[in-house]
Amino acid sequence: DILGRTIEYLLAQDIDLYLADNWSEDGSYEIARKYREAYPGRIYLERFPRSGKSDHYEWYKQLDRTEEISREKDYNWYIHYDADEMRVSPWENTTLREAIWWIDRQGYNCIENTVTDFRFTVGDESDIFMEDTFFDFRHRKKIFDQLKTWKKSRQLDLKSSAGHFVHVEDPKVYPLKFLNRHYPLRSLEQAEKKVFKDRLPRFAKERGERGWHGHYDGFHKTEDFVFDASGLLHWRADTFRELYIPLFLECGLRWDSDEDLTEV
Repeated sequence: DILGRTIEYLLAQDIDLYLADNWSEDGSYEIARKYREAYPGRIYLERFPRSGKSDHYEWYKQLDRTEEISREKDYNWYIHYDADEMRVSPWENTTLREAIWWIDRQGYNCIENTVTDFRFTVGDESDIFMEDTFFDFRHRKKIFDQLKTWKKSRQLDLKSSAGHFVHVEDPKVYPLKFLNRHYPLRSLEQAEKKVFKDRLPRFAKERGERGWHGHYDGFHKTEDFVFDASGLLHWRADTFRELYIPLFLECGLRWDSDEDLTEV
């Protein structure tokens, strides 16, 4: 439902793509193949695992393949990127490529993300991807650290953190984070298919072996996918400017009772 828009967004950000299709049966591979044919030299495509579709969600093996690709390909920087994300530079009117180039020039080799999970709420249309809707800034949860952008490194480990935090030699992390607008559940139809028909049945093996994939445990019925907008933040045209500090530094500001401004 979103693959074409994600590909076009990244191409517009001047980013080349290496697409790994997990033997999808919903037309995703065919969409990816058309884009590869339209953009030779900018889009690579493979099906993984190479032996064919697995009954289990082989995320650990996929991450190992991602590490292998980043060692093989002749690029300066790499971004581990899911199809349901929209990464945003911390500077307006600046592409991801331009931002990474500037950060590289300053001597850094890693970039973190601030994750904002956009939620399907009552009154939303059928698909909220890249729409201005409500998001969870994880105020009531433990901060979800992500470091998924790195400069080419001889030593690389992505899989030990389930793909959330890359480890490279001599890391120098840039102090500003890239915004990750994350849309894991975009409509009721997509959420039911993703969680109940695909992920939960195929998670069992790695869940038992590694303790991964517990983030969908709270979903038991269709109604669980609809969030209460009153507990979320509304993304509007000015949100980028209004929330610049917490979004890109992952911190906030609070007024205490004595009217002193406190950084938290």
